[in-house]
Amino acid sequence: MADLTKALADLDAERAKLEAKRLGLIADRKKAVGDLAEKAGVLAIADDILFGAFADIATALRTSDQVKLQAWASSGGAVQPPKRGRKPKAAKAAAPPPPSPGEVETVG
Repeated sequence: MADLTKALADLDAERAKLEAKRLGLIADRKKAVGDLAEKAGVLAIADDILFGAFADIATALRTSDQVKLQAWASSGGAVQPPKRGRKPKAAKAAAPPPPSPGEVETVG
C-alpha cells in the first residue's frame, strides 16, 4: 500500500512539474507573438482589427485553407530570418513544363 501511495505522490509531483513547464512555454509563446506583432508594425493597431486577423487565421487553420496558409507562410518566411541553428529550407525544384502539343515527351 505504501508503494501505491508513493507512486501516486510521484505522479502528482510529475503532473505539477509538467504543468509548470506548460505554463512557461505558453508565456514564452505569448512573448514571441507580441515580438512578431511589434516587428510587423501592428502592435499599436486596434484590438478589433487584430482579433479579426487572428479569427481569419483560426478559420484558415480549422478549414485547412492551404492557399491562405501557404501564402502567409511564404510571405512570413520571406521577412523572417532563419532561426538560429536551423538551415533555411531548400527551394523545391520546379517541375519541367509539360510538352507542347505535337512534341514528343522523352524519358530519361
